[in-house]
Amino acid sequence: KAGGMTFAPGALWIPATQQAASIIAQSAPLGVDAYRVSRAPAGAKTALKPVRVGLVDRYGGVMPAGWTRWLLEQYEFPFEVVYPQTLDAGNLKANYDVLLFADGTVPVERGGAYPGGYRNSMPKPADIPADYRAWLGEVSKDKSVPAIDAFAKAGGTVITVGSANALASMLSPAVQPALVTKKPDGTVTALDHKQFYIPGSILAAKVDPTKPLAYGMAPKVDLFFDESQSFVPTAGLTPVVTYDSATPLRSGWAVGQEKLNGTVAVASVDLGQGKLFAMGPEVTQRAQPYASFKLLFNGILYGPASTTAQ
Repeated sequence: KAGGMTFAPGALWIPATQQAASIIAQSAPLGVDAYRVSRAPAGAKTALKPVRVGLVDRYGGVMPAGWTRWLLEQYEFPFEVVYPQTLDAGNLKANYDVLLFADGTVPVERGGAYPGGYRNSMPKPADIPADYRAWLGEVSKDKSVPAIDAFAKAGGTVITVGSANALASMLSPAVQPALVTKKPDGTVTALDHKQFYIPGSILAAKVDPTKPLAYGMAPKVDLFFDESQSFVPTAGLTPVVTYDSATPLRSGWAVGQEKLNGTVAVASVDLGQGKLFAMGPEVTQRAQPYASFKLLFNGILYGPASTTAQ
């Protein structure tokens, strides 16, 4: 409590120092309210720390990765663009705390469980300048996934958005797509468009703001859904944002929207000492849906800090 207000979980407490006071004095123009307190807050605390973010992209550029890059720049997150060859080389924890996979950065099968993706063919190394050849390649199941898995289990954070959740399903059996048809041979395909089709609409969802990934959010949020995937509630999957209505459509149009009811939009999964945050909808869609930015920002800060809870 401070300034006559009671703060929800996730409030930031900054120990008083001369340097901190100078920085906080400049916070008002940023829309941040600061209050003085006479003693440290009681209760559990999680120590935040500077993070090293790796934003995954591919040669030629993936549009959602570019928009995410712009968003990180505007909110002053330090980051480095990472390409598949760097992932395949392994030892990722030595250089990164967070690996962020935007929609389209992980190859997906046409008609598979995770629609979408941005594809352009890779040139031959000899056809491009030597300075750019390290950017070639794709995130692969054989080479990239084992390296990313080792990164997470060593304490790293993996964030997947949109169709990049194909990677989340490879990393954890707890991440199971809900909007699919299962064939007798065990393969899954996306639902037929006559059964389910939402190619760019606003949907309402329920938020659990007691979960660190949703700190600071309201109990309800409007999400941008563009042929996105949702997840089955399973053991090992911690729901953070869920669809709790058969009619979640807020704006736009939707075929089969009732199939979302009871499924999970955003979830957290423990991977060894690290975290996997699977975000089905476009939480950063072209840097527009401010209401869902916190899911990404909390994920960047909370994942690396979670092992130091006091």
